[in-house]
Amino acid sequence: MERIRAFVEDYYRDNFSDRFSYHNFQHTESVVAQTQLIAEECGIDPSQKSLLTIAALFHDIGYSQNPEKHEEIGANMSEEYLISVDDDQERIDHVKSLILATYYPHSPTNRLEEIIRDADLAYLGTSDFWVGSDSLRAEWENVKGLKYSDKEWLKINAAFLLAHKFYTPCAQKRLDQGKKKNLNQVLKRLSQADKDR
Repeated sequence: MERIRAFVEDYYRDNFSDRFSYHNFQHTESVVAQTQLIAEECGIDPSQKSLLTIAALFHDIGYSQNPEKHEEIGANMSEEYLISVDDDQERIDHVKSLILATYYPHSPTNRLEEIIRDADLAYLGTSDFWVGSDSLRAEWENVKGLKYSDKEWLKINAAFLLAHKFYTPCAQKRLDQGKKKNLNQVLKRLSQADKDR
């Protein structure tokens, strides 16, 4: 696994600039950690946990090439890498399907897909929410040219938090309360913005 991690880290270093303030190797490491934690909490066996970890490492690697199709690019890059180290085709196909499951708003079809989806958006239920939100806002402006006022961005966050759900009971138990707290903070700031008009 360390070999794969080193390959992915090198790719990020060589192909991602500071403009990618959200989709970067730090985010990837966070998703890997959350994937492993949720898999552990849900009692996933080591071989499936390994597939999840590989998928988490590759899930955003295609973002610098094309933000809109990065899941597909990441899936293909994982296949190329795993073929180069003589991995089994069935495992490769499983990794690819897990990467493609991180596409939003795709609905997961099995427990492993649920785990990687929950891990990818775990920050919504943690104290890292505002850091993640600010990083994503800056990235959308720098990479996609999308600029929002503070109030517009709060509305986007509120809508996303209201529509989002964690799929696994493990993630729900650990993250739902934090997500509710973050939503309440967003709504409070929105209410304050309305009063300040």
